[in-house]
Amino acid sequence: MLSPENLVILGQQAGGAGRWVFLGLAVAAALHFFTARTFGQGFAVPDHYGGDIHSSRGPRSSLALSLSLAARGGFTLWGSTALLVTAGYVFNEIFWPAYPNLGFSFTLLALLLVLNLLGTRVAAFSQVVFAGVALAGMTVLVVMGLLGSPAPLDQSSALDLNWQKGLELTPVFLFPFIGYELSGFLWEKIGEEIDTPSAPMLAGIIAVFGLYSLWCLISLRHVPLLKLQESTVPYAYVARAVGGEPGLLIIGAVLLAGTLAAANALLLAMPIMTADLPASGLLPVIFRGRVFTLLLLGVGIALTLALGLGGSPNLPRFVKASLLLWLLIYARQHLATWLGRDGGLINGEPAALSVICALALIAAVVLALIADPDRAILGLYMFLAVGSVALLNAIPHGTGRNINQGIT
Repeated sequence: MLSPENLVILGQQAGGAGRWVFLGLAVAAALHFFTARTFGQGFAVPDHYGGDIHSSRGPRSSLALSLSLAARGGFTLWGSTALLVTAGYVFNEIFWPAYPNLGFSFTLLALLLVLNLLGTRVAAFSQVVFAGVALAGMTVLVVMGLLGSPAPLDQSSALDLNWQKGLELTPVFLFPFIGYELSGFLWEKIGEEIDTPSAPMLAGIIAVFGLYSLWCLISLRHVPLLKLQESTVPYAYVARAVGGEPGLLIIGAVLLAGTLAAANALLLAMPIMTADLPASGLLPVIFRGRVFTLLLLGVGIALTLALGLGGSPNLPRFVKASLLLWLLIYARQHLATWLGRDGGLINGEPAALSVICALALIAAVVLALIADPDRAILGLYMFLAVGSVALLNAIPHGTGRNINQGIT
């Protein structure tokens, strides 16, 4: 949820939708809020109903496994690459122009791999630091923007917003909140015991919704709509408008810390997710434990950077396709929770609410594909990603001793 790319989404959406951006954020936050509650319920959902592979115990659903690894694994590879590329440009342009962009991307990747190889507790505590810096920096800029006096702005937008355009914008509002269930791995590795597994997720969604709403508010107050909408770095205009040169330094720190927080969360969670799958015969034995998966992801990201794919037009397409698959995970989680309900209530709420949320998420994915001119590439990627994991899952695998259990 702390990915710097979210600030691009927020800026462009605020520029295109104007004050309607707050309604879009509220609807998206509410949908994710109800989804997070099902993850708290997920441990009680019979797994043969197809609950999320990483929130339920017992026999695993093949489709749940394929969706989980294709979405979260794909985003770890492509999303981390995009984040590191952005961080390289930010560091070069704001802090140290002499430092090569790509060199800094590799530096951050090496740092994240070292932290995770030192152990999950080290990576988890580092996550708290990274997230804290990003949140603190955004809070400072928000306060500066609220206290400042904006100059008169031309608030005409290049987008003639109507209900059709509104529907096209709606799915994008769901992206900035994705990933809250990864917080469960953070709390587990820090050693904190919580009675309600979904509590950290719900708190995170509420906090991020409040912060993102305030960020959109200061963006609308200080930057013209057209500039927000058309810029690929709308956060830079906001930071400069509210804080001048110091504002740019602060947003630079926010972007770097946010990159570290987002990429570290993925590199921390993915190896933990796959660690016990070989014991059930769902992945080759070599994936048992954390180290192989972690190094495999690290090598994959490094190769993507080295081959210059960070600048490829396909990279944002693969990132978006992975996020759409992630939304399908949430939809399946709702359906699994509904099928495993006890009576007519789930967490004290009508069971039909899970069906409504699932249908809304599926509709958002379909709408996002229809509205995107690259729909064929997105659809093909989603099919191949899930199909490849399903094929790997279909191959019989033995079980074996945890060859990587020494590093936890």
